[in-house]
Amino acid sequence: MAIIVKWSDEAKETFDDNIQFLLEQWTEREIINFVKATNEKILNIEMNPKIYKRSKKNPSIRKCGINKNISLFFKYFPNKKEVILLSFWNNRRNPTKLKY
Repeated sequence: MAIIVKWSDEAKETFDDNIQFLLEQWTEREIINFVKATNEKILNIEMNPKIYKRSKKNPSIRKCGINKNISLFFKYFPNKKEVILLSFWNNRRNPTKLKY
């Protein structure tokens, strides 16, 4: 049985924020690459969420690098076979503000 992936409101918002940043600062090509990389990582998470490292602040949360600038934080519930996408984090931001 496949793992169900759900998006939290924060994940939706931070994903959209990253798209908006790319629209303002980069080209359509970077947006396509970001969306494609995100979809590929989500497929990987569906297949095997345990391959991603646990967060240092909270071991129940895992971190997946989308690209060198963006990380995706998610929580895996093995009993439910469910993953909740929590947030897309810009790695250039102040790490002390990261709650995961």
